[in-house]
Amino acid sequence: MSYDDDFDTILELTAQLQLQDIEEWRDAQKGKGRVGYLSELELSMNTIEAQHKATLRSISDHRIAQGAQRAATNDVGILEVIAAIEERERNDRQLALRLSADPNLQIPSSPSPPPPASPPTPASAGSSRSGSGYSFFDTPSTSSFGSSRSRITPAFASLSPQGATSIARQVVHR
Repeated sequence: MSYDDDFDTILELTAQLQLQDIEEWRDAQKGKGRVGYLSELELSMNTIEAQHKATLRSISDHRIAQGAQRAATNDVGILEVIAAIEERERNDRQLALRLSADPNLQIPSSPSPPPPASPPTPASAGSSRSGSGYSFFDTPSTSSFGSSRSRITPAFASLSPQGATSIARQVVHR
């Protein structure tokens, strides 16, 4: 726990206790003043109460911002891998569209580069297979297309590039 967290906790507790004190004071004052008239003391208590509530909202907002910052910092690596996978999928789709438009187009040996190396994540830890090089079908992505592709990967893993091209043309023309 850092100094800022300790300070926020103490400030939050203090504000909550003072709000309880104000509530107890109000309960004790019921029936002791004129109806519709606020004394200077009541006006002061209203102002103090508003300040304490604003302090509690500020602390809550600060904690939410810290949590979002931690989440973004912790997830940078995962987000970079997802972005690389999505870029590869975009490139693969463009290749499929070009192949459907020009049947004589030469197929590159590797449609797109593999994603950057990174430690396995829970989503990809069990998805890698040993083999000779990278294939379009090796790594499922987190998109709905990629997750459905991961279910059909075994059926298409042994396809030749020409077989994959034929299937890609059929899918694009539907």
